[in-house]
Amino acid sequence: MPFIGEYHRRFAGNPQYSPTFPRGGNAALFGEEIFEVDPAVSLTVVVQHKNIEDTSWTNLVSLSSLTSGVNTATASAIKELLRFAYTVNGTNPEDSVYSNTLAPSWRPY
Repeated sequence: MPFIGEYHRRFAGNPQYSPTFPRGGNAALFGEEIFEVDPAVSLTVVVQHKNIEDTSWTNLVSLSSLTSGVNTATASAIKELLRFAYTVNGTNPEDSVYSNTLAPSWRPY
């Protein structure tokens, strides 16, 4: 049986980053499905992007305070490389969220 989703823990409250991946179009619909969260905890997912020659990442779109269900955001004018930054919002280092990052739905415009 395949494993679907990831566990994210708060630890010190810093973002946890996905591997870098190339864009598949000039615009996209990004989604995050929340399966389970600890009480009084939420997840913020920020899609970051940059061109190869850029030295720093910039925020493209944010999905904040996620606690349940499928959450989506659209973005356009996407640069060459992307990554996800996951931040668990809570008070304890062991606060956790179980979620699944959905594959982006790429658009040519």
